[in-house]
Amino acid sequence: MIVLFDHNVPRQLREKLGKHLVLTARSRHWNLLANGNLMRAAEREKIDVLLTCDKDYLEYEHDVTRKIAIVLVNTNHWPSISAAHERIRAAVEASRVGSFERVHVEMLRRKNKTA
Repeated sequence: MIVLFDHNVPRQLREKLGKHLVLTARSRHWNLLANGNLMRAAEREKIDVLLTCDKDYLEYEHDVTRKIAIVLVNTNHWPSISAAHERIRAAVEASRVGSFERVHVEMLRRKNKTA
């Protein structure tokens, strides 16, 4: 499966997705594309899944019934995503053409650096 990381997805997640081929919007020179144009570019290139950490209103601003699957994670906070990586990987693996899956990740509290 070919997964495209939107510009806001932590690159460290790539290692947690296992066998999937992961491309980044930046590596494709698509990092400045707005969401609608990014989805169209991904469809043209036969990418299977767009993984994004955009705000929750993505599905209200764009037609998310597309020729690719979309997985939306509600945060790009790496410690929180890392803790939930298995659920994100499961959403990617369960995705199918035209599907839209929202993965809600609980925010981990930041550690207080004052001791």
